Amino acid sequence: MTRERWMMIGDYCLAWTAALVVYSLVRNVGTIESDGIELGVFNGVMMSPVFGCLFGVVFGIVQINFERLYNQRTPLLKLFFIGTAVSVSVITAIMFVAYFVFIYVLDIGYLSVSDFFFSQSSFIYYGFVILVDILLSLFRQVNLMLGPGVLKKLMKGEFYNPREEERVFMFLDLKSSTEMAERLGHLQYSQMIQDSIKALAVVSKSRAQILQYVGDEAVHTWPSS
Repeated sequence: MTRERWMMIGDYCLAWTAALVVYSLVRNVGTIESDGIELGVFNGVMMSPVFGCLFGVVFGIVQINFERLYNQRTPLLKLFFIGTAVSVSVITAIMFVAYFVFIYVLDIGYLSVSDFFFSQSSFIYYGFVILVDILLSLFRQVNLMLGPGVLKKLMKGEFYNPREEERVFMFLDLKSSTEMAERLGHLQYSQMIQDSIKALAVVSKSRAQILQYVGDEAVHTWPSS
């Protein structure tokens, strides 16, 4: 686990906690549940950090493993089916935890497991969890495409006002690339370039950013302090 991955899991925990607080307010303020699962505003908000951290850690670890499988060139269709199966398993497991907490800890009233899992409130909750998971995955992909930390800076508006920064730059070029391209052929050479680019991801362990790729050259940058 790298520092960047721990930070990602922390961001997931915060995002899920905020999402569950909003869900609790929307679902419980001024409404009465018709299926008997009446959690209440106070209980809902108080339990949001607990389940937010639970969702954040679990879905964060799932996202990390998906990125690892993607980097290993796992077919997207296979990833889709794996993702669906994992999401269903995770939601089912967490709903068992929620059932125990709601019935035996918060004492909201007795419901059978089947009534709890297949109630109208639960199905709305399933849809909400899937929607938040999709949105977080999209934000994660945008963040990966832009580079670590760039999306946060965009959201904070740091790129709209020019400012000076002291940074270290390294220009890394592939040695004898023309010779290797002639010897390997365009298909194998292209595969080698892809493998080289993926290998460069290791620089994230030292807080480096890959600023850009120029052919077979990569430009890295670090903050000076």
